[in-house]
Amino acid sequence: MAMFSFESVYASVNGEERKYDIVRHPGAAAILAIKDERIVLVEQYRPALGRNILEVPAGMRDGLEDPLLCARRELREETGFTAAKWYSMGSMLVSPGYTTEELFLFMAEDLQEGEQELDDSEDIVLHWLDLREARRQVVSGELNDSKTMMLLQRYWLGMSKPLD
Repeated sequence: MAMFSFESVYASVNGEERKYDIVRHPGAAAILAIKDERIVLVEQYRPALGRNILEVPAGMRDGLEDPLLCARRELREETGFTAAKWYSMGSMLVSPGYTTEELFLFMAEDLQEGEQELDDSEDIVLHWLDLREARRQVVSGELNDSKTMMLLQRYWLGMSKPLD
């Protein structure tokens, strides 16, 4: 099963037909998991960058999987945690110039520990970061993953909506 597909499309721009290469993506979910004024981050190797980075837990939807179910699954798989309280933080278009990917953003609280369920291709180390330190690292550029910054900024702006 392909995770995403590539497609060339033609669109008229300024009266001229142009070719655009598009990445068709099923979408994903990202989670800001908070416990005792700290957030859990995952450190993992990103081949496109050739290095490890710190980021919030996140992952791709399985087909048309409900975004909240995807978020619950990804939090459990990557961190081992489950959460009793979930909040919607909206969504974001990752890079609409070339991909259809929509990233659904969630906050999770009242965390319960469990065991990670990593895929064979994942080697994830968990890190806890105080929210004040997270703010400092976003401002300094040390923490520069876009989904992580967006979730933190929406959290600081009070943009969460409780889910059942």
